[in-house]
Amino acid sequence: MKNKNEIVQRFIDLITSSKEVKVVVENFLDLFRDFFHYSSWAVLILDEDTDQFNFLIRENISIDNMYEIKSLIEEGIVDWTIERETPVFVPLNGKNLHFLVVPLKVNRIKVGVVVVICSIRESHLMQEKIDLFSSLSRQLAFFIDNSRLRKKLKHKKKEKVILTRLSQIVNSTQSVDELLRFVLDLILEETESEYGFILKLAKGSISPWISSRISLSKIKGCPFSPEKGAVGYIVSTGRPLIIDDYKKDVRFSKSGEFTHLLPSTALGIPMKIRGEKIGVLFICNKSPFYTNYDLDTALTVTAYTSMAVKNRFLYDDLRQSFLETVRSLIQAIEAKDKYTSGHSRMVTKYSLSIGRYLKLSAKDMEMIKFCGLLHDIGKIGISESILGKPSSLTKREYELIKRHPVIGEQIVRQINFLKDGLPLIRHHHERYDGKGYPDGLSGNNIPLLARILSVADAFDAMTSDRPYRKAMSVKDAIQELIKGKGTQFDPKIVDVFCRILEEKRFNLSFLEMPVL
Repeated sequence: MKNKNEIVQRFIDLITSSKEVKVVVENFLDLFRDFFHYSSWAVLILDEDTDQFNFLIRENISIDNMYEIKSLIEEGIVDWTIERETPVFVPLNGKNLHFLVVPLKVNRIKVGVVVVICSIRESHLMQEKIDLFSSLSRQLAFFIDNSRLRKKLKHKKKEKVILTRLSQIVNSTQSVDELLRFVLDLILEETESEYGFILKLAKGSISPWISSRISLSKIKGCPFSPEKGAVGYIVSTGRPLIIDDYKKDVRFSKSGEFTHLLPSTALGIPMKIRGEKIGVLFICNKSPFYTNYDLDTALTVTAYTSMAVKNRFLYDDLRQSFLETVRSLIQAIEAKDKYTSGHSRMVTKYSLSIGRYLKLSAKDMEMIKFCGLLHDIGKIGISESILGKPSSLTKREYELIKRHPVIGEQIVRQINFLKDGLPLIRHHHERYDGKGYPDGLSGNNIPLLARILSVADAFDAMTSDRPYRKAMSVKDAIQELIKGKGTQFDPKIVDVFCRILEEKRFNLSFLEMPVL
């Protein structure tokens, strides 16, 4: 048995040499193990925000023990012990064992309690040993409280970093799935979890959506249900859930939903958009239980993400509405010239195929999609008699035709969403040698997207019937593009487009997918 001075000295060495709370607590309880003959213990910390006690650390605590400790809390024994700063012994029902509950308090600040399961009675203990345990527990409480304050500050700083990272990815990510995958990875990283996944809730059923550090196929093999188990609890209550020990938790273990995953601990968060539940996010570990800081991190990230996803859905709604407007505008343009029916769509498809080959950014592809469709919108201000004239145009008529890129730019300029695509509309009739219109730009001074559209526009014009001529064959049109390399067209863009057509064996059916 260690003497008092030895224990005090070892405790001082312990709290001065380590900043890790769990390490200090474990070693502190080891110091008194011989005194009170215990092998099971737990430390509970009071959450200042929720006024609830949560396990900081535990050893050899069964599910039954956890419920018994919960009873100590509900019956007010734990509060009484902390309030009076007095250790208390509580017999376990039907067992020759006792709970020794020791308060953790700093001045008026309630920190928590140490609970050990003793195999000897209170009367057999020397009072000085209890006093020593209680005295050093006060020092332990001071250490834990300081550590908690440091952790809160660190958590706040970390939260700012997380939100900054989230903001950056939200602004650069087009896909909701891509955003959710990043969010899941971020939560796993910050909570030091092994793996995680998101389940999608739709029309009363639940299905795997996103996974990280575990295959989606493995998630699909689990019998998740929105009506039972942990998933059912989260869906029905709309509240987060921490499962400390899945296999021993009688509330959920029988559902078998995690059978193939075998986590020790799990944390589930409901995902909501516009007040509607859209899914459940789970993170899992085989190591000890999750803390409130882990829960706060997950809640903060998912709350921010839900807002971002909501905004993305609103954006998609606006985008769809805009698409309908674009369709109407295209119909208005094509109604003026029956020979160019479908021209805008085909030019856009050709341009998108070039953009994909060049691995353009999602933003550039978006501009090609919308501004490609609207590249001839300026023709809406030109007489149908000129647009459909079967003979050669007069000089005056040709000058009017040459105005359509500028008119188109002026029309589309009113749409802030498409401001980055305006050069594509204005300059798609520029020539590589500088002899085009409206500004006579040459070479790389012509915006890349306009150079792409120029090739696509010319190819579709050549392979389509016009009032004054019949359509060329694909191979003849390719030869014309090659002749125009370095004069009318950017040589690199022509080479790329020819390569695409050759790979498809000059069969244009690969472009049959809809643009709108």
